[in-house]
Amino acid sequence: MNEPQTGFLSRHKLAILVTLLGLPILTCGGIASWWFARQSAAYEEVEELRAEIRARGLPLDDQSLTEFRVRRMDDEKSNAWMKVLQLVESDEFVKSCEGIPVVDASIEDENVAFESSKQVDQFLNRWSELRTQIHDITEGSGAIWTKIDFHGYSTLLPMTQSSRGVSRLLVLEHRDAIERDDFDGAYHSLLAMIGAARSHEAEPLLICQLVHAAMLSMALERLKATIELGVLDEEQLGNILTQLRPLDDYGDRYRLAIIGERAMSQPMFDDLGEYGDYGVVSQLTAFGNRRIDALASLQLMANAEGVQTDDLTVFFTEAEQVAKQFDTSASQANILERFDTLLTNLLTPAIGAYCKAIVRTMMQLRIAKVGIGLHLFQQRHGRWPESLDQLTPENIGMDLGSIKPIGDQPFGYAVDDETVQLWGFSPETPTDVTPKAPMDLATLNNKERRAWEYWHWVLPMKPLPSSR
Repeated sequence: MNEPQTGFLSRHKLAILVTLLGLPILTCGGIASWWFARQSAAYEEVEELRAEIRARGLPLDDQSLTEFRVRRMDDEKSNAWMKVLQLVESDEFVKSCEGIPVVDASIEDENVAFESSKQVDQFLNRWSELRTQIHDITEGSGAIWTKIDFHGYSTLLPMTQSSRGVSRLLVLEHRDAIERDDFDGAYHSLLAMIGAARSHEAEPLLICQLVHAAMLSMALERLKATIELGVLDEEQLGNILTQLRPLDDYGDRYRLAIIGERAMSQPMFDDLGEYGDYGVVSQLTAFGNRRIDALASLQLMANAEGVQTDDLTVFFTEAEQVAKQFDTSASQANILERFDTLLTNLLTPAIGAYCKAIVRTMMQLRIAKVGIGLHLFQQRHGRWPESLDQLTPENIGMDLGSIKPIGDQPFGYAVDDETVQLWGFSPETPTDVTPKAPMDLATLNNKERRAWEYWHWVLPMKPLPSSR
């Protein structure tokens, strides 16, 4: 009687044991099936989105990014320009800059009072041939192609950095010319500075666009100093404006940066190991293709690319919203979602900061165009305009393009018996507006004054004689 019962219990225990042993296998199999199903669905959507991007003629990897750059840039001046940039990067040039104001990057304050000296004269004379080459290449020029060997985020951009050295050299040249009352020389320095900045205008890389903005800002600060002296004639002002007007299209440059960042990042989601050792991120190679991650990145870049750029205030608002949505999604994600989008979180550029840099540069450009327009009006009519509304093509002979700052107020403008003042502000949020009066610089410390002095223009006290 006991044997059948004992056998039953043994068989029952065996069944339980088999079930317990099998549960992890079944569970792992279920998780694996669920994991691969998610990856497969993401794979299909990623391929569809990539196909749409390629159909638009946009790059998605190193090779297509290289070809995209070639199509957008002129290479007529490339060889000469690359030789200039290589010389500026050379030990000989860098060593010669030591102790020279403006060009010595180790001197922190570039805005200290400038005075020509024997040392500055010797430095400029030593590099006179280089300066002539720079002027021949940059005056009146636009984007210039330079060689870049793309390899994802391991791509090196030495010529992009050395171009800032060119701008510093031209700033020194301009300040020296002003110091010596060589206003024609200062005018040509301005054209060269603008051209050097524009050499990057068609680059599909965010870092290059940031360098472009920094170089343009340097040029506009020197333009302000020249405008406030009232030493440029109508033809010179017109030529400078002609060189600045193509820069009105900030939307094209913004989207180029987004396009380039997407092209550099997408190959990494397919083969992270191919693009270098990124520390802990390199361990993700054990999980194969990062398709869910790639999809998240593509969707984010599509949102960024779709930001409206017809109006500067709307652009600022929408770009901030995209950046905030991304930050919110990243902070509220659960553990699985964070793992799924780990590369996206690491590789996505600081879109909000980039857009703020664009808006600030465009505000600098627009107030500079107003300064040019005021002098063009004065030289044609022998008086200052009653308001900025009078700066029309009919009144100044040229179209200034948009001169509207962010917010609902135009730049400030006032004429009285003693001063002609133009003022604006450095935008921090889309809701900022032009203050009712210019900032009193005398009340600010040195750091604050440097931040605000560009936004307060004081034109010649007495109108110059009309050129007509």
